[in-house]
Amino acid sequence: MDAATSRPLATPRVPRWGATDAAIGVGLALVFAALLPLILTSGWTTTIGVATFLSYLVVWVPLLGAVLIASFLRGRRSLTADFGLRFRFIDILWGLGVGLLARVAASLIEIAFYGRMSIGYVTIGEVEYNAVWVFGTLLAPIVLAPLIEELFFRGLLQRSVYNGAVAASRDGLTDDAAGDLATATAPVVLAATGPQPTTGLGHTASALDHAHRDASHTHPHPTLADAAALAAARPVGVSRDRRRATVTAIIASSVVFAVVHVLQTQFGVGMWSVGLSTLILGLGTGALAAYTGRLGGAIIAHATFNGLIIIAGLTAA
Repeated sequence: MDAATSRPLATPRVPRWGATDAAIGVGLALVFAALLPLILTSGWTTTIGVATFLSYLVVWVPLLGAVLIASFLRGRRSLTADFGLRFRFIDILWGLGVGLLARVAASLIEIAFYGRMSIGYVTIGEVEYNAVWVFGTLLAPIVLAPLIEELFFRGLLQRSVYNGAVAASRDGLTDDAAGDLATATAPVVLAATGPQPTTGLGHTASALDHAHRDASHTHPHPTLADAAALAAARPVGVSRDRRRATVTAIIASSVVFAVVHVLQTQFGVGMWSVGLSTLILGLGTGALAAYTGRLGGAIIAHATFNGLIIIAGLTAA
């Protein structure tokens, strides 16, 4: 036996983040956003630049903090591996298309509520090429907001809901855990994929089900044996569970995304317009992230959605 085959396989790093991390991030963002008016009216600052910066900061810090803590303390210490933060050229085309369609849908909603499209009535104000104007008009809405918000909502939140739904289904392992184990245990899995007894609509025999449940209680993380048994015993109908988990995750992340934006607007007709528009954007970017497995397209779509409003406002100015 040579050294390559005798050396034990390294245990993969299984992410431990989940919906709790996302819930804490959203909760803190909403609390800080609720406290912002009190801070601004307390006389602590009267500078427009500081107020603009704080209005973004109170939301971004909790969301980005939750993402970084989840990845570097409870995950694989890689935003690419944990949340799919990567780009391909095709993501530009996907993102532009989804962002444009979402903006068209939002304009139709605005016509229904206001009788006109706000995209043609947006005013940016006097153009001032200083740091405050560049940040509040260009950098924040077109670059930073799409990056941070998609990392949180389509990265951490959507994947947490999906992994939780899959773990509760017949799959038993999340995509993250199964992906790691599939790489680390390829020889073991290949040796264990022979015919297995099934019952009913592709369900595995009860012995394998009990073995997998027992192993999950014994070990804090899935083991090589768990992965081998799971690969051999995974039922044919599991893809239905994954489709259901994907739809659930997309809807959940989109609803939370819309609620966070609604709570930052004033009560009234505009609240419903903002809510429906951001819900549509969330559904589009969520479906794009789920389909590609990357956040690149979702970030481009979000930037396109926001950028079209900015371009219209600058043109009017």
